[in-house]
Amino acid sequence: MKITLVTAFAATAILASCGLSEKKCTKGDWAAIGKADGLRGAASDQVVKYIKSCSKHDISVDQSAWAMGRDEGLKTYCTPQSAYNQGRNGHRLKNVCPDADLDAMSAAHEKGRKYHDIVSQIDDLKRERHDLRHEISQLIGAGGTPESLARIGQLRSQILHIDLRINHLQLQKRRFDQL
Repeated sequence: MKITLVTAFAATAILASCGLSEKKCTKGDWAAIGKADGLRGAASDQVVKYIKSCSKHDISVDQSAWAMGRDEGLKTYCTPQSAYNQGRNGHRLKNVCPDADLDAMSAAHEKGRKYHDIVSQIDDLKRERHDLRHEISQLIGAGGTPESLARIGQLRSQILHIDLRINHLQLQKRRFDQL
């Protein structure tokens, strides 16, 4: 049985909602749900939430199918590339993988986290630059007093400094751009 990523994520989105309806519990593709949970690094106790919700409707969860699906999903989650992507997206690495994989995964996650941090710094600097440019526009619109002209000069100097920092960070970002 081939489970597409979209199907697996859709199944998890449906079942991860607050309470499961009887229909959702009955029609649950537990292998697909398990695989989606594994792909996102869900803990093994995730199935307990499904059991609790479905038991309200006197419906049992196919725990074996869910566990096999989760194991299949974890094969993708527990890779250096996935760990890098988690760090790059600002997510922490979940403790669900075999110890044998942890060193490579931790190094990859750290590289992704550094990329994320640099991108965040660049975004902050761009916002700061935007605010400074806005202040310059307001000063220009208010007239050219000696004080406002001096302030405009200071703001332009700050913008140049920010541009240099952004360029430096852009160069650093390239080192962490890929695993």
